[in-house]
Amino acid sequence: MPFIARKDNRTVIPADVDDGEDVYCTQCGDVMRVRGPFEDGRSRHFYHVNNVGGSCTGSGPDSEPGPAESETHQRLKALAVTGLRGRFDEYARCGPEITIDISSTSTEADQRRADVLLEFEDTNRFFGKGVIVEVQHLNAGKDIRATTHDYLSQDFSVYWATVDDFSDGRFLIEEMEAAFDERRDAAFALYRDAPPALDAPDRLITPDEEEDARYTTTDLVPECSHLLVPADEAYRVCVRCGVEIETCVYDDQRGRLRNTDTVPSYFEGERVLATDRRSVDYPVSIRPVEEEGESPDHTHIWGRSSGIFGGDKYRCTRCDSTLLVSPNRIQLTHETAEPWKPDEAPWE
Repeated sequence: MPFIARKDNRTVIPADVDDGEDVYCTQCGDVMRVRGPFEDGRSRHFYHVNNVGGSCTGSGPDSEPGPAESETHQRLKALAVTGLRGRFDEYARCGPEITIDISSTSTEADQRRADVLLEFEDTNRFFGKGVIVEVQHLNAGKDIRATTHDYLSQDFSVYWATVDDFSDGRFLIEEMEAAFDERRDAAFALYRDAPPALDAPDRLITPDEEEDARYTTTDLVPECSHLLVPADEAYRVCVRCGVEIETCVYDDQRGRLRNTDTVPSYFEGERVLATDRRSVDYPVSIRPVEEEGESPDHTHIWGRSSGIFGGDKYRCTRCDSTLLVSPNRIQLTHETAEPWKPDEAPWE
């Protein structure tokens, strides 16, 4: 479900668009429209008018590569925009993905695109020209020090938000204000903070970089009967609620679970399946499943998907059962087959 689109040469969120209006996908450039909210808890969001199969690949308009972005990251940015608009009455502009000219700063870049920007009509004695919210969701590639330096140099205050700043389908604006008032590491106020030096030996640390509690073996959506399909070599995703289950190992020295991709191959430790807390989007929306046939006496293990018109098809590696996942429905068809052998079963 996209939560960001382009309209009249600006980036918009679902709240900015009326039903029936044409907007354009920031990833593939195709026409989208808005729908929702729904009684089942799904938020107002965009959908592709012609791309009913959900085959948007993350390419930009005219086949130029575009920045692939998770649905959760888009949704959190949209919630941050709504939160800022609700807190401040007077502003010149407020929206997601607004480009800032930073050609006069000490960094090599000429422009930066703020996740969310609110600019005041007149300079605010506390925030300056405005406040920028950067949403840290699986975005380890962003240079926090240089980005903060550039925004403060252009007279904008900066707040580095994490998933903990969102709850019950809203941006906890009061948490942001408390972070500025209490001078927390994630909040940089123009009236007191100078742009951080780019050649400092240390680096800025924000709460999102301390990943002690990122993974947990606790089921964060126990009300969902998970249907896990492979999304990569190291993790699987539930097609019903969206939680991601990853292969982790417990690091005794750091005292936390770590994704196996972040540890050396020789690292010793028991491999376990753990839920990535960042993949849980609140409020959780659980999709129904249409089942046909008699359920077998084993748990389905789904192989990699094969794209079909209108969705993805998965086949159980233990029997002939199939799972069809499309934007509008999930269909599980149980089929009998020759008994499976444990030594032929894939990794679980």
